[in-house]
Formats: sequence, structure tokens, C-alpha cells
Amino acid sequence: MNAAEIDILWLGYEDVSGLWEVTWGDDDGTEPSRTARRGDLFVTLLSDGLIDVTTGPPSADFDAAHHLAPDEVRELLRDPRSWRGPQLDDDGQHVLLFRTTEAGLAAYRAATGWRAGGAEPRG
Repeated sequence: MNAAEIDILWLGYEDVSGLWEVTWGDDDGTEPSRTARRGDLFVTLLSDGLIDVTTGPPSADFDAAHHLAPDEVRELLRDPRSWRGPQLDDDGQHVLLFRTTEAGLAAYRAATGWRAGGAEPRG
């Protein structure tokens, strides 16, 4: 598991988080190839059941919101607005929010060596 995957799983474990909050750490390549790699990584975590994803303003009720399928997320990632935080003048329908699942937390623990009751390593 790479540093970006660990960061995503940690952020989503701490609280519902936005895609714009992720520290990607990959400054190599051109912007289009970087964005494609990041999108593939995010969709793979969703496809593997490690995160749940929805859209909307950060104040939305994550549990009550429609959780997106990988194809829906991949389509949204084509919109550059999906990669930035919410703006004052938008409805949040392109703002991607995610939360780590139980399987994601187990993967995070396996990757970082964090055990229940111990200090919480960030990665």
C-alpha cells in the first residue's frame, strides 16, 4: 500500500473527508497523467470496498446520501471541479466525499502495523 492510499484510509477513518484533502505525494509526470493515476487509485479503493464515496456539501449526512458506484466516481473525476474543495457558489454535486469502511480500516491496520489500543500511526 502506498502513502496516498494510507493517507486516504486515515482521512476517511478520522471523519468523512473530501478528495481535495488527500496528500498525493506524486509530483512526477504531467498533470493529465498524474490526475489519471490519482483517479485510478481512488476508484480502486472504492472498487475494493475500502472506502465509500458520495457527493455533496461537507455538511451533508453521509449515511443518508446516495453512495456512488465506481463508474459514477470515474465519471465525476473527469470534471476538474471534483479535484478541488467546495466553492461558495456551487451545490456540491461534484464534490467527492469519502469514508473508510471496516475493510479499509483493516487494510490500514495491516499496512501500518496499528493495533487496537495502541498509538494511532498516521502512516
